[in-house]
Order: sequence, then structure tokens, then C-alpha cells
Amino acid sequence: MSIPSYEPGSYQPEANGEPLWFMFYKNRIALLAGADGNLRLPHGEQPLASAFPPRLAGDYHGQPCRALLLDSEPGPDYQLTDYRQDTYELLGEELYALGNSAKQLCHWELHSQFCGICGARTLPATPVSKKCPGCGNEIFPPLSVAILAVVTKGESILLVRSHNITGLYHVLVSGFAEPGETLEQCVYREVLEETGLKVGNIRYFGSQSWAHPSNLMVGFFADYQSGEIEVQQEELQSAAFFDRPNLPELPHRFSIARRMADWWVECQDKAFAASGKYIDGSQITMPAGSGGHPYGAGGHPHSAAPKPGAAKT
Repeated sequence: MSIPSYEPGSYQPEANGEPLWFMFYKNRIALLAGADGNLRLPHGEQPLASAFPPRLAGDYHGQPCRALLLDSEPGPDYQLTDYRQDTYELLGEELYALGNSAKQLCHWELHSQFCGICGARTLPATPVSKKCPGCGNEIFPPLSVAILAVVTKGESILLVRSHNITGLYHVLVSGFAEPGETLEQCVYREVLEETGLKVGNIRYFGSQSWAHPSNLMVGFFADYQSGEIEVQQEELQSAAFFDRPNLPELPHRFSIARRMADWWVECQDKAFAASGKYIDGSQITMPAGSGGHPYGAGGHPHSAAPKPGAAKT
């Protein structure tokens, strides 16, 4: 699994190249609409004025990437695009990951203008913190941790459909960690709450930053131990085990949920090709260096990278 060739995170020293700009207005990213029909990230000097300060979101092959929260809708030269649904295919994997950092910084910028203790207007302190001049309260970007779980039972995988899914695809059991809870305890609790099943042999797969709005998604594999499926009606439409030949539509490819499901499929296909049989899920090992790459395993990070600032249509 390759090491990313970019450096997300505003703790990184700023590169010397021409900056790329991730500008957000009401949770949508502003991309330049070129005469050639391509949508591009703006680059160079700050393209648009804003009452909010720009923040460093990371480095892309020597180019600093800056996040800017816009306080007014951009003009006709820009197209506002839904970041969650549309931008991965436009920007490519690396820039999309950096945009995740930028989007989270913009969300924090908007929601930390005033101190939550005394109500005073906050002031910038460091690239990733603010300080209240009234009471001294320090404010950092929040992070909510959630788990996803591939639950296997013999040669099958547990998939669910939640009420907020609009397409036909199925997803993995997921949920947010609660105070005082380990991630493994969260996996056990969420699977039990949502499906009535007990699991064991919980093992780490990887993680993904998820800027909707400020989440860290942590993936695990777990083995079915006991119980019958009892769907939590408030959360799910359905839950069922599926074997390899009968898989339903799976989540989008840019999500760690899809990467986890794809790993299960890959392991089953390799086993079937070698022996003519699928394997018990408990025999599936995690990929070497799990979690080292933000959206997918394999391939050199430069192999399909778009030109800096360019996006496909």
C-alpha cells in the first residue's frame, strides 16, 4: 500500500509553490468554470474576498492548499458543486482528500466565531486554534469518530439499508463512538443495537477522514458469534447476510465502506480461484499497512494524478 504523495493538515510547513484554493460557500465548493468546459480549482493570489481568513489545508506536490470560507455567493465565473456527491470524480483522489481537510476547517471557521463559554468573539491563535479574549477558552477543530463494520458469517457478509439512503445500494453497520467507549466496544454495541447480533474477533482495517461535517471513519472486520437479525426500526430499513454471488449494489468507491467491502470481495474471489470454494470470513486477514492510503489501496500515488488545479468533467 503506497504512501500518499501529499501532506494534508494545516500543521505542515507551507510549500513555496503557487497556492491552490478550496473555497466553500454553504457546504458547496466553488470551482472555476473554464472556457474549455473543465472545472478547476482556482490558483495564485486569493481569488475572492471574504470576511473569514484563509487557512492552510495542506500541500499538494509542492503547492500549498488553502481553505477559504466565503461569506457571499461567488460570481458567474464559478460553479458551486456539492462536495460530497460530485467532487471526487472531478478532482481525483489526492485533491479530494485535501479538500476534506479544507472543508472541515471551513466548517470549524463558521461555527467557532463566538466563545461557547462567555459568548465573546474569538480570535485566531494558531493555524488550527482560536482563543477567546474574554475568558481565555481555546477552541480547536472538532472531530467526531464513527465506526464501520464488515460483519462476516461463514462465507457471507452483513449489509444493511438505512432510512436516509436514496439509492438502491446497501451499506455497512456504522455509528458514532460514545464518551468513555473504545472503538472495539463501539463496534460491538452498534452491531448489537442495529441488528441484534453479537460479534467477536474485532480487528482494525483502516480509517478515512470524512468532511460531512467533521468525522473520522474507522473501519473494522468482525465475526458473527450469535443471535438472529432484529432490525432497529428507527435506524434501518433492512439487514441481511449476502454471499459473494448475490451481492447487492455497494457504496460509492471513494468511501472506506466500499474499500472494506471490496477487500472482502477480493479475498473471496482469490480463494475461489485457488480452490473452487469461498472462505470463512474469520480467515480474512487485513491488508498490509491498513489505513495508510485515504481512499484506496494499491497503485502509485502519481499514476493517475490530475494536473494541479485541473479537474475532469
